[in-house]
Amino acid sequence: MEPPLTLVRVIHEYDSSDDDELFNWNTDIRKQNPRSRLANFIDSALGITLALLSGTSYAVSSVFIVFAQRAGVTQYQIKFLSGVVGTLTVAPCLVYKQVDPRLETWKDRFAMIANGAVGTLASIALLYALPLAPLGNINAIIQGMLSIVTATLACLCLKEFCRVSEAVASVLNVIGILLIARPEFLAPAHTASSKNETLAYGLTLVSVLGISAGYVIGRAVRGRVNVYAIMFYNSSVGTVMNCVLMLVVSPAKWDMEADVVFFVSAVCVSTLFSTWTRYKSLQLESAATVALLSNIQLVVAYLADIFIFKYTIYPLDFAGAGVVVLGSVVVSITSYKKNHNVKKQPKTDGKTREELTALTALEE
Repeated sequence: MEPPLTLVRVIHEYDSSDDDELFNWNTDIRKQNPRSRLANFIDSALGITLALLSGTSYAVSSVFIVFAQRAGVTQYQIKFLSGVVGTLTVAPCLVYKQVDPRLETWKDRFAMIANGAVGTLASIALLYALPLAPLGNINAIIQGMLSIVTATLACLCLKEFCRVSEAVASVLNVIGILLIARPEFLAPAHTASSKNETLAYGLTLVSVLGISAGYVIGRAVRGRVNVYAIMFYNSSVGTVMNCVLMLVVSPAKWDMEADVVFFVSAVCVSTLFSTWTRYKSLQLESAATVALLSNIQLVVAYLADIFIFKYTIYPLDFAGAGVVVLGSVVVSITSYKKNHNVKKQPKTDGKTREELTALTALEE
């Protein structure tokens, strides 16, 4: 199961350089090839549509994961099959793009293996959480906490600074998460979360920590490791780890009924489709726009909670999700203004920041 798009916004805030080979998602193709207004409009409409499809596919994959687990498929088996599909899909891309998965240094290889291991453990924790609480609440907590945890880890490990907008969004996200989780000391007994829901929210936070650590590792190797190589390591390491866990912890049952096969296949297809539409939309629209549109996954998840799983959704759940979305709006608007101002800056003719500073000093 792929992590949500909130992290795209965080990474975009940290690095808006155009020569970043790993996270060069904020590059607008239309800047490279001037085209007609109609062509630009079509590209924009396609990017928006793909961003909406990505968020929708992510929420749909969560629904089918719950169905598959209720039918007796273990978390490790789901992740193993998803990893196999991901590896078989990314491998041809490595060949087509002529990307060598054998990385240059042992540090990069260790980082990618660690990234895959941490991501796998985070995904397993999330799979344990999904059947225990409303999907909308879990998705809202992920959307809210990813930016906070990633910003904190990046500040501690990569010495990156936290902006005022990120601090404001973090406060809003904490408020929204408290409204959703509703610990007993903050909510009446009849609206407080059950023990299963509290466990699910705790597992979700563990998953967020793992996903954020993986993104920080990815940031550390940016410019040296191709994104297809990262996806390949994530899928292959996850496949090996879940294969071992299937043998040791929870043996898999391969004699599935037709409906169970459909559920597992739907998980693999929707996860893969969500990943592809995410990267494709980021080639056509800004990261801030994609991150904002991805919040549709909250709407789809809450609709599934109400009409499919028959959960009782309290007004505080919707209020908390709304506050989390408001936090993403704050960061997205700030990101847009930042990049809009960068576009207005005069061309540097290839000069570095130090050279420009020196020239400015001489002129003064």
